[in-house]
Amino acid sequence: MLLTPLMTKHILDPIASMIWYQAVEIGLDLDGPIAVELFLEGNRVKRDADGIKRPRKWRNFCQGKRTPKDTPGALNVFDIADRHVPGSSRWFRSTIWRALKGRFLDHLDVEQQLMRVPSIYSLLWPEDEFIYFDDFEGEKLPPLKQFLLDKINDCQNLEGIDLVEAVVLLLELGKILPSVEVSERALDLYGSTVPKMAKLPALELHFPDLFDAIENRYVPVHRTSPDEAFEPWQHRMPDFTNRVMTDRS
Repeated sequence: MLLTPLMTKHILDPIASMIWYQAVEIGLDLDGPIAVELFLEGNRVKRDADGIKRPRKWRNFCQGKRTPKDTPGALNVFDIADRHVPGSSRWFRSTIWRALKGRFLDHLDVEQQLMRVPSIYSLLWPEDEFIYFDDFEGEKLPPLKQFLLDKINDCQNLEGIDLVEAVVLLLELGKILPSVEVSERALDLYGSTVPKMAKLPALELHFPDLFDAIENRYVPVHRTSPDEAFEPWQHRMPDFTNRVMTDRS
C-alpha cells in the first residue's frame, strides 16, 4: 500500500517524538517519563484529587501517543530540554524527517541542509572542488559545485545525529538526482552504517521504526516478476495507538 503524505506525517511524527524523548532521558540520566517530567516541568505538574502528582504529559511523548508542538515560547518542551541536554532537540527538528516525508524541493535544497552541519560540510565540500553527475542516459549534467563522490563513504566516521543526517540526506539526494552513482554510493553508506546507527543511545529502542521508514523510502524492492508493480511501502509500519510503555530499568 502506498502511503499518502498525510499518512506519512502521522506515522513519522510519533517516531521522531519517541527518539527525541529517549535522547532527553538518557542525557538527564533519569529512568522513565515521570522522573523526566518532574525534573523538567515539575512546577507545572498538577496534583490529582488525592494530592499526589501523577505526570502524564511526557509519558505520552515517550510512547509516541502525543507529538510535542514546536512553537516559540517559554513552554516549548524542546527548548526546555535543550537547557539541560544541549542539542537533544535535533533528534526531533532534524531534516531527516522532512526527507523521509518527501518534502524537499530539489537537490539544491538537500545540499543546503547538508552544508548546515559543520562535520558533514568539512567532509563533503573540501577545497570547493567541482564534479559532474552522470544521469541515466549517460549524458552530463551542468557542472555543479558539489561534494566529491569518493568522500561519501567517509561519512561513516561521523557520530550521533550527524551520522544519521548524513546518511538520510545523502539517500534523499540520490533519490532526487538523476545519478545512479550517487544513489548507489548513498545506499552503500547506509548499508555499512546500519549497525553503528542502531547502537546510538537515542536510537536503541526505536531504531527498527526508523529503519522501516528509511527502507521503505530509499531501498529498492526487487520484483519477483516483470509484471509486478513497484511498491516501496511493503513493510507494516508501527501502530502507536495501544503501545505499552516499558522503562529502561
